Amino acid sequence: MRSAGDLRRRQIEAQRILYGELGQFVRLEWETETGGTWMPNYKTYEGATVASHVEDGVRCLKRSLGLNELKLVRDSRINVGDAVFSFLPSSNFSTKKRLTVVHKLISQKVTGSGSGSASVFTVASGAYTVNAYAGWWLFFSDRRVQVKSNTSDTLTVELGKTTLPATGDFELMPASEWYPMIQNPDPGDMFTYGHGDGAILYDVFCKPEPYVGGENII
Repeated sequence: MRSAGDLRRRQIEAQRILYGELGQFVRLEWETETGGTWMPNYKTYEGATVASHVEDGVRCLKRSLGLNELKLVRDSRINVGDAVFSFLPSSNFSTKKRLTVVHKLISQKVTGSGSGSASVFTVASGAYTVNAYAGWWLFFSDRRVQVKSNTSDTLTVELGKTTLPATGDFELMPASEWYPMIQNPDPGDMFTYGHGDGAILYDVFCKPEPYVGGENII
């Protein structure tokens, strides 16, 4: 068993890595349900009130799975190109239902403010190149939408199930969506490396699309 001092040194080293050049930024999005009737066959509450939650600017390490990792995991659902996100153990994923890990490319981030109406967000003092941001994601504090096209000062987006804020600050950047192999992952899952004695990072195995037949179908 490692000493408390040794474990502390390893934890400090992990944080140094996460906050260094190798560290990545992700946005965690999940839901909670209150009320309703539990339907065990569907693993959901019928008639429940669903609330959405966001935790932004989360530090992690990301790596794509190769053949060596596949041999270690030995699960047919995991493929080359799937990813592992490593977080500090303080992140509690077992309470995050229908979790999405949004990998943000901070190095290309554009910021600003503006106003939204229907599917068009007008940028204050915008001077963009036409369609330079098509396919990028428009992030607000509590929601995000994908840009379909843009003019010099407007962003036309795909709304989906959300709406644009009337006014607000935003971040605009490329991003990718990742879905955990197990909902809700905890240290005992076979697709995570648990906290354990001396474990300093908490790994979550993800796919670039919701796992068909799993609880994490969005």
